[in-house]
Amino acid sequence: MVKTIVVLLGFLLTLAAGILALLITIGPRYGIGSFSIPVPTFSFSLYGGLFETVPIGNWLLQAFILILISSLVLIRGIIGLSLLFKQEFLNLLVGVSVLFTEPLYFSRGIGHFSDIGLLPPTFFSVGSVLTGYHNFLYNSQDIHFMNGVLSLGATWLVIEIILFVLTRFKRFRHI
Repeated sequence: MVKTIVVLLGFLLTLAAGILALLITIGPRYGIGSFSIPVPTFSFSLYGGLFETVPIGNWLLQAFILILISSLVLIRGIIGLSLLFKQEFLNLLVGVSVLFTEPLYFSRGIGHFSDIGLLPPTFFSVGSVLTGYHNFLYNSQDIHFMNGVLSLGATWLVIEIILFVLTRFKRFRHI
């Protein structure tokens, strides 16, 4: 758990440093703006699409939550892989390749025929999920913030159960 906290804090500090750098460089010239600026989002329905607006403060909060849960899933997944495989390069390769698995099942319009909104890699591209671009591409109404939290949260829970089993029973280690 300590490794997870250290890596997550490092990630969050890097993210905060980037945001601070943007605020320092862009803020004095153009201003920071209001958190009530509307952001257009696309909602899919079988009878056509509908554009709605969400305040940018809500959008940024939802984006931060999805990024946080996604990073926890990746960190804990790589820690689980490091318990199984002692090759660090393999762990890094598998961990990074999870980020790029969405093109394996991508097909335009597939969301109408399958439960694409339940697959965790769908929610790694946070901006496309929150603006509704994924709903447009997949012709699905299932790719939204709550399904992302549920899908990534369930994945996180499964990874935690696997980590519990791996740390308690030594015969499952060292493949």
